[in-house]
Amino acid sequence: MSTCFPEIEADKEEVDNLLRKGRRIRRGYANSEPREFLESRGLVTYTQAHFVRCANPDDPDYERLPDRQRECEGVIEVDPEEPFDGYECPRCGRPITDIRDKQITDRVKVDGFNQEELLSYVSEATEDLPVVEHLQDVDTGTFEAELSEGNSLHVVCPRYAPPEYQQRGLFFNPPTLFVHISPLEVQDWTVLERRQHIFLSDYLTKTRVKVAERVSEAAAPIEDAPELEELLSDLEDAVERHSSDTTEKGTYFELVCRELLRRIRANPEAAQRYLNRLKRLKGTIFGEIQVQLGGAGGTDIISINKYELLQQLFEGGFIADAKCYGKSTLGQDERREVMDHLESNDYEADHAIVLMYGEDIAASTWRRIYGYKRNNDGRWRILIIPQYLFLELVHIFDARDIFAMDMNESGELVASHV
Repeated sequence: MSTCFPEIEADKEEVDNLLRKGRRIRRGYANSEPREFLESRGLVTYTQAHFVRCANPDDPDYERLPDRQRECEGVIEVDPEEPFDGYECPRCGRPITDIRDKQITDRVKVDGFNQEELLSYVSEATEDLPVVEHLQDVDTGTFEAELSEGNSLHVVCPRYAPPEYQQRGLFFNPPTLFVHISPLEVQDWTVLERRQHIFLSDYLTKTRVKVAERVSEAAAPIEDAPELEELLSDLEDAVERHSSDTTEKGTYFELVCRELLRRIRANPEAAQRYLNRLKRLKGTIFGEIQVQLGGAGGTDIISINKYELLQQLFEGGFIADAKCYGKSTLGQDERREVMDHLESNDYEADHAIVLMYGEDIAASTWRRIYGYKRNNDGRWRILIIPQYLFLELVHIFDARDIFAMDMNESGELVASHV
């Protein structure tokens, strides 16, 4: 038996419970094999914890509780060494001032995941599959697998992978198999979407052959979808043709953005299909854009809801700025320029769209723009469409041919003569 695929004597749901962060596992757990394997490989950290029930019929004060209070099923984590620690029921809010007379139950709690060991295990187990000829690291939590069938795919752990790899296999080739550490990471998928997703618990409870079948299914190319690198190459080549000076390059990219927005306006059916798909992804990591903020004492990462962002884009009523910065950063000066344009516009626009050729956006810019949204009843004042999302829109609205167009002397996009 493969040490990577131990085929533990437990069902998938049982193992998923052992991988659910914060989950409490009863003492004397009947089937300890899954937990022992997870602990021996250093994949999951478990800690001993103690709990009391808010309303326990065995407690001396139970009969004195009002009827409504007796129905509370809240559970409070406690420290037996600190019986007067000011505990409070998380469900009903009742203060528990003294736990000395309450029945204390021991539990094992899923405390955390060990990223390095988890990713190492996923890599090792995937490479051990009979259909995988070669596996190499691409980025954090992201691997590229070459299959004996001649196909290839990305294997991505979305909990740890960069945003571009979390999103890539949804709209672009190469195909992607998402390996989920915890069942809390996902929601229900359609039959067709389901083949792109697998759980760590599958690696532990199914045979190598069964997991290999899932990998083969996920490797099927996404019909009519280009690779992200192909779209990016087309965009870079198009801008490079107009790079004799910065003004011309920027003017050309502005025309490209204008044509893309025209295509969006002309195709409300595609916009609705896109929104419907994003709506299904709400509440999951695939329905968000992860933005790195950093900075001492502040939040490191914020998640931007793609559905809400694109819904506001499609509703119109905006002014648009095209920023062809390439490798430079969208920073404070550029943000102020966009706000000046917005506040002085004559079109009664209440928000601005910034379509970007690059991806580099200063953390301070994101922080300030997110602050504008927070102080504007949750509506964006400035919507930034970074390069990845820009290319996604190009694909969704079948606008790749724009990159083959040139700019004439009148400042118009025309079909290329090449």
